[in-house]
This record gives sequence, C-alpha cells and structure tokens, in this order.
Amino acid sequence: MRLLIVILFFPLALLGQSTNVYTGKQTKTAEQQSNVIVAGGGGGGDTPFISSVTGGVSVSPFDGIIGYQWVPPVNATITALGIKPISGNSGTHTVYFLDVNGTILASASVNLSGSTAGVDVFTTISSLSVVSGTPYYVMMSVASGGDNYLNDSSTVTFALSGVTQSSWNSATGSTPHIQTGGAKSMGTPTFKFH
Repeated sequence: MRLLIVILFFPLALLGQSTNVYTGKQTKTAEQQSNVIVAGGGGGGDTPFISSVTGGVSVSPFDGIIGYQWVPPVNATITALGIKPISGNSGTHTVYFLDVNGTILASASVNLSGSTAGVDVFTTISSLSVVSGTPYYVMMSVASGGDNYLNDSSTVTFALSGVTQSSWNSATGSTPHIQTGGAKSMGTPTFKFH
C-alpha cells in the first residue's frame, strides 16, 4: 500500500509546481537554481532544452562545430540530441555533447530533410547522466556550402539556466572557443532531458 501512495502522491505534487522560463539571465535565486522547472508546463516526460528562438541573423557556415557551453544547475539525464531548424535547413548534421575538454560524451546524426522551421528534430541516444555544476558543450556540425545557421544575436529561451557562452571550433577533440559570453548560442543544437 505504501508504494501505491508514493506513486499517486508524486504526480499530485507536480501539479502544484510553478512554471518558469529561463531566458538567459544568469542571476537566479537559490530556489530557481535547485529546481528542475520546465518551460511551458509541469513535469513528466522528457523536456526539450531549447524552448524558443527569435531574431538572429542567418549566416553561411564554415567547416566546424557551433553551439554553447552549459553548466547544469541540477543533475539530469540526456535522452536525445537534436536541432531546432531554421527556414531552409535540409541537411544532415551531427550533434555532440562534449565535456569541458572537448571529448565526445554522446553524438547523434540528425537529418533535417523535410523539417519545419522551429520544430525540433531529435535522435534518441543511450542515456547520458550530467552532473550539476560541471561544464559541458552542446554543439552541432556545420559545413561550408551547407545549411545556414543563426548567429548568436538571436534570443534563445532555455528550459533550464546554466548556459554561459556561445561557442565554436573547427573540429571536435579540443575545447571549443568562446564566441560571446552570456546565455547565447551559435546555431540551435538542443537535447531532451529529464
């Protein structure tokens, strides 16, 4: 009987949880930093990390990887890697989850053929556990002559705080370079977590 009570109580507790959207401001209260709060709704299921993207300039790519550094405010499990495509995207990209040294922790091929601008495309991965307070990079491959991407002047709304800078590199295997400090992203690589 005790197990049944716990199972019923957990979802009821989530119904009363407030919903907040972190839009990149890095000054959060201790309560905001310690709670997993989902943009646009309560708990349950896997949550896309990028909630929305507005503005920004579509630019032609170089050969390399682009994305952002993320320092999770809570422990989390990553279950899929993806891209929030922009208008005209139709190529296949590799999305990477890297450690602070640029070592690949997980990767997935994401095919944007037939995709709709602003609608996430994900590829499921083996679960990856991330640790609160540990820096990671979320990056996507780009290629000269391939799909354009949004530069880091766009406004990106993330489901959790902790994005510290937009980043780029000419290849995987080394620490990505800082492009712009603050909650910014080059391109729109994303992931699902719980």
